Amino acid sequence: MYVMGGIDKAGDPAPPNALTTEIFHFAQKSCMDFLGNNSQVVSVKPTPLILGLRNHFTVEAIIYPRSLSGYSPIITKTDSAFRVGFGLVGLEHPAFKGDAEEGPMVHFFVGHWSPSGGGQQVQAKIELDTWMHVAGVYNGIDLRLYVNGTYMDQFDFITSEEEAEAMHSKGDVNIGGIMGKCALDGYVDEARLWDIDLPEEHIKQHMNQHMPLNTPNLLGQWTFNEGAGEVVVDSSGHRNHASFDRYAGGVELRRVQSRRPKLESKKSAREQHVDANFFKLQKWKREFEARNGRLPTKADLMLADSDIKNTAQRMGELGI
Repeated sequence: MYVMGGIDKAGDPAPPNALTTEIFHFAQKSCMDFLGNNSQVVSVKPTPLILGLRNHFTVEAIIYPRSLSGYSPIITKTDSAFRVGFGLVGLEHPAFKGDAEEGPMVHFFVGHWSPSGGGQQVQAKIELDTWMHVAGVYNGIDLRLYVNGTYMDQFDFITSEEEAEAMHSKGDVNIGGIMGKCALDGYVDEARLWDIDLPEEHIKQHMNQHMPLNTPNLLGQWTFNEGAGEVVVDSSGHRNHASFDRYAGGVELRRVQSRRPKLESKKSAREQHVDANFFKLQKWKREFEARNGRLPTKADLMLADSDIKNTAQRMGELGI
């Protein structure tokens, strides 16, 4: 930087001076640290775009739950009794007490929801003290839940546009809690809201990525990377900015450095079955080569025991 003009002590024109300073580039990667206090809520006032959601939408977040005590809202748009709207909520046990699988669980609901099992919801078991991506999708026909990009559960629930309008809440989009009612104990690294039912491939492909400005159908993207202040910027381009009270309830709600790793999707049962067949066939081929000093042919596979023969056929190695 150069400073031009001015005069020196003698009254003569001063020469240009070069001023230098260090410039630091910050690649801020932060998350919100929710402490399980129901005064700690990041809220988004609903704009016409958000209020226009009906029966095609997706809600997703990257979380690290430390504990789940009672209801632990992740990102919701509902009332204090979960009678309308939608959301992702952590729960310390399955919704149905008769379920054999124990908690902790993540739930996605649309319309009325009751943790005791009523309403429209899907659920999946999760682990505490673990980074994960959770996504709830509704397409007007069914609810679907994904954890780390893997399909986990589905519930049939058909609605028309008119029915969907009636079941939506007019309230805020809340992240990390519902004011004065319930709260999350853990980190939220990123949250997004879409006005489209995203396919599994999109969720899996983009769960580790920051979506660019003006991505089609993205209504809100909150990354918590501002560094300071009580405003959380919506980086979708729609200006659905969020806000919070830093010291609400006498406890500080703050951003902390995010240490989440790259999240890997869990293979579906079908994918695991295909992998198991592949490895079984490869093991048989190695053993055949060790015994016979050559690779097996199609004829050898046809003469193998029925299990190996059927596996080879399913893998397309017999050409029939």
